[in-house]
Amino acid sequence: MHGTFKRSLCVILLFLCLLPFSTVNAETQNENLIKNPGFENISGDWPESWNRCCRPTDPHSALETETVRSGKTAVRIIAEENVLPYTFQNVSGIMPGATYEVSVWANVHLTNAGSGAFFKVECHGRSGSIRDFSSDECVGNTSGEFKKLSFSFTAAEGTTSVNILCRFNGTGYVIFDDVTLYKIADPDKFSFDIGDVFHYPHEEHGYAWVNLASFYKGLAVENEATVDFALCDGEKVLHRMSDVHFTNLTAEYTYDISLLKEKKKPYTIHATAKWNGE
Repeated sequence: MHGTFKRSLCVILLFLCLLPFSTVNAETQNENLIKNPGFENISGDWPESWNRCCRPTDPHSALETETVRSGKTAVRIIAEENVLPYTFQNVSGIMPGATYEVSVWANVHLTNAGSGAFFKVECHGRSGSIRDFSSDECVGNTSGEFKKLSFSFTAAEGTTSVNILCRFNGTGYVIFDDVTLYKIADPDKFSFDIGDVFHYPHEEHGYAWVNLASFYKGLAVENEATVDFALCDGEKVLHRMSDVHFTNLTAEYTYDISLLKEKKKPYTIHATAKWNGE
């Protein structure tokens, strides 16, 4: 083992305290972010705000007025070959790091191999595509009924918009109706981490970091965000560092590892994020 744990085998406990501050005026949690979610508003022969499948090999897609879950109109996609057709909508104003839940009601009739209706979500930023998500669950044959499909995803760092794709895997047809996209959780404003002092026992210093989510960078600058750090042995403060500013979204704390004198003993690092010095 070459003395890997020779110097200081101890437990570092992390506590992050956030003092009250004004939060970002985020979108209302119960607001459906999908435009024309029930396909009721029509422009020409297709619902407004929605895009058709765009490849030449894509199957037939049309408005559905007889078999609908609600309202008067849905969307039907008929596939004679399994080419994963879809209809999609681009949704802007997405918050990086936030968690969203997307859902749709699907009426599926499979005539051959295929898993049925599913979602794909494409995260886009200022420079293009960032990351894709696909729902693990699919809706197979529904015997003429509508069945709800939903899944949640966390918008990747740098995301400004998402494409919501209602897709069909198989041959036969699917009818989509009543699509929703809700933000169900804001991103964590901070994360807290420590350096791996246990694997590098001959280092003279240990480290801890408070990382700020990029979405809140402007808020942190406006409110002069800083962090107070304290390394403690129980109630005793062994070392503290106050008013550490964020640099590139990170406030870093450095301490002398020699302060961790006893092996197998828990020590605690407290971090208090402050706004405007309070």
